[in-house]
Amino acid sequence: MGRQLGVPAYGWVVAVATSLQESSLTNVPTGHLDSVGLFQQRAAWGAAADRMDPATAARMFYEGGKGSQRGLLKVKGFEAMTVTDAAQAVQASALPDAYARWEPLARQIVADPTVLSASCYSDADYAGDGTPGSNAVASALQVLGTPYSWGGGGIGGPGRGFGPGGDTVGFDCSSLVQYAYHQATGMSLPRVTDAQAAALPKVPAGSRLRAGDLLFFRSPGDPPGAFHHVGIYDGQGGMVHAPRTGKTVEVVHDVLSDPYFRSQLALVARPDAPSAGVAQAGARHVGP
Repeated sequence: MGRQLGVPAYGWVVAVATSLQESSLTNVPTGHLDSVGLFQQRAAWGAAADRMDPATAARMFYEGGKGSQRGLLKVKGFEAMTVTDAAQAVQASALPDAYARWEPLARQIVADPTVLSASCYSDADYAGDGTPGSNAVASALQVLGTPYSWGGGGIGGPGRGFGPGGDTVGFDCSSLVQYAYHQATGMSLPRVTDAQAAALPKVPAGSRLRAGDLLFFRSPGDPPGAFHHVGIYDGQGGMVHAPRTGKTVEVVHDVLSDPYFRSQLALVARPDAPSAGVAQAGARHVGP
């Protein structure tokens, strides 16, 4: 909700610290007097159903309550205030100093890459364009949150890997790509990253990217022709990918603005191009 409303990341820290103090980040249906929810908002803030809905409660924390209570975005200069002062300006708590203890944990939570890249959409509301590529994106979004598993997964879905992924059922980066395209189009892509990059039609440098394009990454230390990572461009500036051990399938928003990914992007391939040489039924080509 913070991202949707354009709230700076520091505002997310304030919101998380506030909820840690008020409810331990738990959407509780009870509280002091008539307080409920993540932020323990009183009845004057809105209907109980609104205060118990995490998205609506977060929106009210940022924008203000239904009874003209001040939200964080109405607190002038909150970005320069301490977490305690910013939270207290919204909450008007009887314990105004209680929020400070949660600031380190709130910063840690917000700084986690999984939080920073958390998707603002899902397979249910992804706005695809009906092409095979966008359908592959939608298939990948259906498995958001699936664990990363080195060597795990394939066209049939998540699977147990080997080595670092031996005890985990999930996907690695290339198996997610293989699964998404097979589910959406019936295409049979190669299993590993290097083979995918070698087999698929390349997108010329400077071309406009399309939903379903595969982004291949390499670092200076990678052998010639080798790529250490691949993700699926979503057509909206982001990339769906399975990042690494300990993480889950996620969306990186504005991926080409990220210094790490921008510096290591080495190749773009388009599986649904007419020259792809893989079976696809009912696909229609959309030019750049």
